[in-house]
Amino acid sequence: MKKLIFWSLLILLDLVALEAAFRGYFYLTVGKSYAAEDLADIPSATMLLNQNERPKWMKNYLLHPYFGYVAPKIENNEQSHGFTSKSDPLVAEPAVFSILLTGGSVAQQIGRFGNLETRFRAALKTAGHTNRKVKVFNAATGGYKQPQQLQVLSYFLALGGRFDLVINLDGFNEIVLPALNYQRSGQHPAFPRQWSNVVGEVSLDRRLLDGEITYLRQEQAKWITIAKEPVIGWSAIAGYFLRNQILEDEERIQELFETSFKIASGYSLEAKGPPIAFETDTQLYDYSADLWARSSITMHRLARSFDIDYVHILQPNQYVEGSKPWSRKERERFRSAAAIYAPYATVGYPALIKRQTDITAAGVPFGDATTLFQSEKRTVYRDACCHLNKLGIATLADYVVQLSIGHLSKAENARQ
Repeated sequence: MKKLIFWSLLILLDLVALEAAFRGYFYLTVGKSYAAEDLADIPSATMLLNQNERPKWMKNYLLHPYFGYVAPKIENNEQSHGFTSKSDPLVAEPAVFSILLTGGSVAQQIGRFGNLETRFRAALKTAGHTNRKVKVFNAATGGYKQPQQLQVLSYFLALGGRFDLVINLDGFNEIVLPALNYQRSGQHPAFPRQWSNVVGEVSLDRRLLDGEITYLRQEQAKWITIAKEPVIGWSAIAGYFLRNQILEDEERIQELFETSFKIASGYSLEAKGPPIAFETDTQLYDYSADLWARSSITMHRLARSFDIDYVHILQPNQYVEGSKPWSRKERERFRSAAAIYAPYATVGYPALIKRQTDITAAGVPFGDATTLFQSEKRTVYRDACCHLNKLGIATLADYVVQLSIGHLSKAENARQ
């Protein structure tokens, strides 16, 4: 019994001595006393999520093989092919005047809150075109830019969709987002918004690296959790081995980061599209404006080949000089030179307006809504980007309806 007590005390003293030695080692090498909580500070802040995680706006969106992505996840949106409308555009309704609305978030606003169906029915009746019920399928989606609208139209027509009228309300995204995406990541102007981030700006090889990094981060988290256990967390001996494991994992993670970044800096068709270079910003804006114009002309020709009327409208924006007498609220809050999109819209919109000649020369019914608010002194915008308040939505909705009615073909009378 005495021997057992002796050896137990000896072992305990050895452990105490060893613990003291390890604590001394920590103090000499790390510069402070051992604490299990400090192990959590070892992993670096260079998290891969900051580099290639899907952007926040994409969190609730769904990827689509032809459109890039579709509207936020909403209940029962499968029948509407992922768009915010609750109907199926492929369901034939002969007694209904069917309208397809395309564009970005401003067009989406008009489709959701502009009472287009009511406005169109009244306007059509007044103009003597039709007494049919009106249905608007809202395929406009935040961030969409050409040629996404063109893809939407061709996709639904290929599936057998029938429309009487296609309205394309766009412009802001087409001139702002290509420049922003190209300057930040070298992404081709025709690729969807932040596509390099949506797909992770990665090749298959880089995704495999990301998977290993994620696994090692989970392992580090496990070691840190173990180190915080009451008994283990107190011991500098256990902390020493856990710290070495965390550091070993961290060294490997940094190696993976370096390899990953080398891959990312290279060319990736999947993430950035075909390689393209612009010597000046003017060339970039001209390219984007030409893409916008050609896409609209193609939509017009495609629609007319199916005996469908098409109308294209350039959306208004607060960064177009002379487009509106600014209210105090707009001037102070919604027209900031520091806003991320301001410089792109200010420089880019003139390139769009200049393409009006090309678009109308191709026979496209076109409306320039950048002058819509020239006599409106009240506030019509609601943010420093491009979006409208209730007054702005109602005014633009009326403009969309009246312009469209004025450009309906004579063939519409025969479809009553």
